[in-house]
Amino acid sequence: MLALFVLALTSWLPACSREPAVQVLPFEGAIMGTRYHVTVVAGGEQQIDSGLLGQQIDDALSAVDNAMTTYRDSELMQLNAAAVEQWVPVSPALFDVLQVSSDIHAMTDGAFDPTVGRLVRLWGFGVDDVQGRPEPAVIEAALANTGLQYLEMDGDHQRVRKLRDIELDLSAVAKGYAVDRVALLLEQQGISRYLVEVGGEVRVAGLSARGDA
Repeated sequence: MLALFVLALTSWLPACSREPAVQVLPFEGAIMGTRYHVTVVAGGEQQIDSGLLGQQIDDALSAVDNAMTTYRDSELMQLNAAAVEQWVPVSPALFDVLQVSSDIHAMTDGAFDPTVGRLVRLWGFGVDDVQGRPEPAVIEAALANTGLQYLEMDGDHQRVRKLRDIELDLSAVAKGYAVDRVALLLEQQGISRYLVEVGGEVRVAGLSARGDA
């Protein structure tokens, strides 16, 4: 029996040494006024070009940032600056997020409202340097131009127009959308084990390098 045990052990050890090593690839950088962290775990025979994947992740995040940031001349800010009742063609990404925002607006009976951009700035949560409490009259004026019912969306032509001088702020949705875009990119490349985080928004799948969920 001892001889059989030794034989089994010597047969098992070479098999263990041939197990492909788990590949753990971390990516991080600055985006959307915050930081992002992506960890990819590749097991078995799967080999990943980390340089190429890192560039693809950065490109996907940059596309969302360029469309929806409120800190520079993004596609969203151009829409905010457009004249009332002027149809504005928008990118698929921006239209998707506006549609998601509209759906959540309906589900929450209007509690979620991405047209509060002017109010966000008034209270000092945007790019403006605000000191003290806004005057009631200024708040009322901003509220008069707040409401998603003042945004018309045309899905057939992928365009939108403002029916009042509303100001959109997609900060509550954009980072989560960016996380989903990166996750989709990874899954399209056959990667099923990952963690994607952008400014606190997180999506995970599969097992970690430690083997736990």
